[in-house]
Amino acid sequence: MIGTVFIIIGITILGLGVFLLMKSENKKAIINAKVETNLKTIKIGNETGEEEISKIAKDFDNETKKQELKNLIKLAAADGVLTNNEKEIIIKKAEGLNINPENLEKALANELQKKLNDPETKIIDKQKERGDLFEALIASKFNKNYFTLKNWAGDKYSNGIYAETTIQPDLQLSFKLRGIEHNFAVECKYRSSYYKNGIEWAKQTQFNNYRKFEQDYNMPVFVAIGIGGNPNNPEELFIIPLNNIKDTFLHNNFLTKYKKLNFQQNNFYFNHNNNKLS
Repeated sequence: MIGTVFIIIGITILGLGVFLLMKSENKKAIINAKVETNLKTIKIGNETGEEEISKIAKDFDNETKKQELKNLIKLAAADGVLTNNEKEIIIKKAEGLNINPENLEKALANELQKKLNDPETKIIDKQKERGDLFEALIASKFNKNYFTLKNWAGDKYSNGIYAETTIQPDLQLSFKLRGIEHNFAVECKYRSSYYKNGIEWAKQTQFNNYRKFEQDYNMPVFVAIGIGGNPNNPEELFIIPLNNIKDTFLHNNFLTKYKKLNFQQNNFYFNHNNNKLS
């Protein structure tokens, strides 16, 4: 009886060994097959190998571009309004991906409808409307005989997606007088009232972006701040050189030094000798 048991155990161990050996050999065969395939791809060189790489790269590039297109559509529809310029950019992007124009129109319409139904968009619209009114006031204070508005940056953003100009100052202008030309930029900030005897004029990230712009473009930046009244007719107006600002919160004692008097009647004056806007 004991002998029979030992025989059964021996057969079991033998079978297990054969199974493990076969599994190991099978695994080796699979690995060898993969290595051989890779070697063939390498040997083919400029033929199959590069064709496969090119195909993968093209597919990846198309997916990236499609994602960029989706981001552009979301960005353009962020405020519930699609301008002609935005639509033109999106159409050009879509043409490069051979996207059906009808499908593109549907995607744009759907995104716009979602934003129009979003109560958050209405809040953003109201804030943007106030900002736009104040920017328009500041822009109107530059005499067209001497100043040229080179760029008026947009402020559209959605879920962390934003246009490059969004992080730049609002207005970029050129001053020309007797053959002399100077470029500068103006960031516009409107606040309805003071808070703790001052205002928070920007977030730290925005402040850093404006300083970086000033350095990168070697262009002086000024901050126009309107307080009280209405955006297109504030009670007080201040024009401050960015390099004189050290913090995101400005106390009214600091602001007073840069107050522009009679701004309702007077335009801005730019002193090109010391890069001062007043």
